Amino acid sequence: MISDINNVQSSVNMHEWLIDSGCSFHMSPYKEIFSNYKTDNFGFVAMANEKLCGIKGLGDVCVTFDNGYTLTLKNVRHVPDLCHNLMSCSALEEEGLEGRWGRGVMKIMKGALNVFKAERKRNLYMCSVKYDCFTASVSVDDKASLWHRRLGHISLKGLDLLHKNGLLPDKFKDLNFCDDCVLGKQHKVHFPASPYPNSPTSNDILDYVHADVWGPSNVETHGGNNSGLPKFFWGEALLTAAYLVNRSPSVPLLGKTPECVWSKSDIDLSSLRIFGCAAFALVNGNKLDPRSQKCVFIGYPEGVKGYRLWVRDQPGLRVVISRNVVFNESEFPCLTKIPRTEEEYNIELTFNKVEETNEDNQQGEGFREETRDIEAGQTNRNSENPEHIDNYSLARDRERRERRIPSRFRDFHLALNSEDSEPTSYDDALKSPKSEFWIKAMKEEMKSLKDNKTWVLVPKPKNTSIVDSKWIFKLKNENDSLRYKARLVAKGFTQKEGIDYTEIFSPVVKYTTVRIILALTAHFDWELKQMDVKTAFLHGDLDENIYMAQPCGFIDNRNPEHVCLLKKSLYGLKQSPRQWNKKFDNFMKTLMFHKSAYDPCLYFKFVNNAPIFLVLYVDDMLIASPDLSMIEKLQNDLRKTFEMKDLGNAKKILGMTIDRDRKTSSIFLNQKAYVISVLEKFSMINAKSSSVPLAPHFQLSKDQSPKSDSEKKLMEKVPYSNAIGSVMYLMVCTRPDIAYAVSCLSRYMSNAGPPHWEALKWLLRYLSGSANTGIKFSRSSKGVNLVGYVDSNYANDRDSRKSTTSYIFTLCGSCISWKSQQNIVALSTTEAEYIATTEAFKEAMWLEGLLKEIGFLNNKELVSLSLQVPHRRPAMMIARDPYLGPGSSPQVLVQGGE
Repeated sequence: MISDINNVQSSVNMHEWLIDSGCSFHMSPYKEIFSNYKTDNFGFVAMANEKLCGIKGLGDVCVTFDNGYTLTLKNVRHVPDLCHNLMSCSALEEEGLEGRWGRGVMKIMKGALNVFKAERKRNLYMCSVKYDCFTASVSVDDKASLWHRRLGHISLKGLDLLHKNGLLPDKFKDLNFCDDCVLGKQHKVHFPASPYPNSPTSNDILDYVHADVWGPSNVETHGGNNSGLPKFFWGEALLTAAYLVNRSPSVPLLGKTPECVWSKSDIDLSSLRIFGCAAFALVNGNKLDPRSQKCVFIGYPEGVKGYRLWVRDQPGLRVVISRNVVFNESEFPCLTKIPRTEEEYNIELTFNKVEETNEDNQQGEGFREETRDIEAGQTNRNSENPEHIDNYSLARDRERRERRIPSRFRDFHLALNSEDSEPTSYDDALKSPKSEFWIKAMKEEMKSLKDNKTWVLVPKPKNTSIVDSKWIFKLKNENDSLRYKARLVAKGFTQKEGIDYTEIFSPVVKYTTVRIILALTAHFDWELKQMDVKTAFLHGDLDENIYMAQPCGFIDNRNPEHVCLLKKSLYGLKQSPRQWNKKFDNFMKTLMFHKSAYDPCLYFKFVNNAPIFLVLYVDDMLIASPDLSMIEKLQNDLRKTFEMKDLGNAKKILGMTIDRDRKTSSIFLNQKAYVISVLEKFSMINAKSSSVPLAPHFQLSKDQSPKSDSEKKLMEKVPYSNAIGSVMYLMVCTRPDIAYAVSCLSRYMSNAGPPHWEALKWLLRYLSGSANTGIKFSRSSKGVNLVGYVDSNYANDRDSRKSTTSYIFTLCGSCISWKSQQNIVALSTTEAEYIATTEAFKEAMWLEGLLKEIGFLNNKELVSLSLQVPHRRPAMMIARDPYLGPGSSPQVLVQGGE
């Protein structure tokens, strides 16, 4: 397939290329499409018609095919006498590409990837391309222009000094005319010094000079307006300009660069790129997802190696820092489209962690890749799925109450305060754009405290510690509207034990109790309501004399030196939860409710054989009863004493979603939203799901823990304990299927190694594929029957050889209690089964006692306990045991498994 230039008309399209098998190298007659262009005597090229054409230059051509694939053609010859672009098959083969043709189409492949295709026209194979250099309306003609723009439009003299200092490899003789330099640097003709003494012009050192504060820039400055970035990026442009000035020759330093003089070491300019050019940051997604995110280069971070990139295609001013970047310095994305104004951006700041490293940055010109992957994408919500601990960059293993921007991000000049942000102090609330709403919220809180008679003002007693207070501000989304809430809390950490408080324990309801009530509600189709106590802790009466300073912003003008003698408990005090629980317990006794002996936060009573139950968790409560009028009466009694909020039918409790279907008499308890938040938190939301919580090939042990200091330092970046805590809460509430996996993984929280982290990520992948999994409560044909299953794994711990005890109990066919735990080293399988069954009997006794107490299990009914053991002998031994046998309490039907 040898092309004949005589067959090609002179009026050809410069965006079309001929695929030529007889061409030794790529050739083009169009100089304007070249980048990195070099002019020299490169000889001649012989055409098929034996005509000799001179080669005027050599360079690269970046082309984009119709399928979006971008390819850089290297060492393309500039032959002005040609009538058409010629793409050499042999040159493509050297780049790892091969051609396959048939049925009028030639496909250029790279392995299994179809790079582009050329269609047969006029018996020649042609392909259409686009040139990235045209999208920016400028082209990088040669290396001089490239470095001129990389260094912020440095002068030719500056380039020459950098070459003399060994910082640039090439010596440049001339620079092309630069419009941006004229637009940004043109100045008036210099006037001589004024001969008049009263002139405002400064003549001598320390003379009086008029000046003003400058910024933002409204013209091109040291980088020109060639980037096309919106004007509110002036801070980024200013920082980049300062960065480049410090790496450019300085006249006062006799041509040396300030960075070299300051650091007393050589600098490397190979990492410089043109401000505002296109940049592609590597992201780790699924196999079918794009491997990179297109961004705009906006500067250099301080203190770390990498590049500051603006993710332009996503909402908000989203800036990331990445080292793994590919640049296209001939494309400027902000010039391709009409830039949006600052008001059109939803200001959302995203700081992505950056991996600290001392590796040299080996990025070269044009399209080169970095050597390591740093996160480039997401916040929040976040689509990255790191598969190795090197890619995980959380520096701490736990979250802080107050998050602050790291010092290395102090140069981020796009930090704009969101109008809907939560103030952290009283002063911040007054300075907030929404200060009137926060002030109103504080006044409402003070009114509530006054109506509740929380304190009285008294003179400050001598030799008495004074507890300080603090305002806490919170935004709550209620019915698609924001609610501004302020709460006054005491700084309880300043209290002294024995003086300011004694007992502080306060009970909360067990999750098992909640599941029991839900199981009975679904089985009998009861009514289920939910209520919330407003400012619950303010209702508790204090037993101690506690003095608190007057709240900030609400100091009594008549008695500014007085302090608050607290009469009621206040949020933040150590004894507040206990005092509130005592207050509520006494109130329920006045309503003739009984407090369960098995769970002090379960209250119940019977009216005409109809039960009513109240489950309390601090200030949240569930109320269940077959009689709606009984529930309404209890709600009215609660409103008379406490300020209540009626939440209607129960929808969510303790982070668990309650989905009820009255038609099928079923309740589905799940934590899908929490699972998604955990996966997003650890960047596993798009991870490939696994079918089991913990695969058999994970043989975990302490031998896999870090040994050297470097390994331990590497694992410090991994939030292992944080992730364990997150999945453990999930396991305790609604996911018995992950109990064993969490039990195994939690053994290594103090010194986890890479294999442990990989196993934990496997568990997160399992959660990714089973986010909708939960517990379903429904009507049972067998009535209120309690069934338990118990098993053990003998000496399965490779480190301590402890055995694992596991059991699970169901009520009305629905799961209500489970456990998977190591307890003791057993000497045999029989002993391991014996220990496991003992633990299960303890739980069975508690469950039986609670159900008997509330009237749903009598002495004639048995607790069915199934022993999954290899043979019947251990079951027979347990059945004969005077403590665990059928004659003991609870009454148990022991079933041995095969």
